[in-house]
Amino acid sequence: MTKNSCFIEYCEYVDDFRQEGKVKHQLRDILFIAVAATIANADSWPQVEVFVVDNEEWFRKYLELPYGITY
Repeated sequence: MTKNSCFIEYCEYVDDFRQEGKVKHQLRDILFIAVAATIANADSWPQVEVFVVDNEEWFRKYLELPYGITY
């Protein structure tokens, strides 16, 4: 990891303890979305969802989101 690494790259080092069969979304995507939405003043999961839906095009520039943006 270099000094210029982005947040998404840092998320790769977070251990993911979720049960494999129940996982659809990559942990790094969830972490990036949660941090970005929190910076944008979202303070609940419904607000995070609204933020992501409203900014889907921007998120797709940085995240794969193979199952879309909602559950």
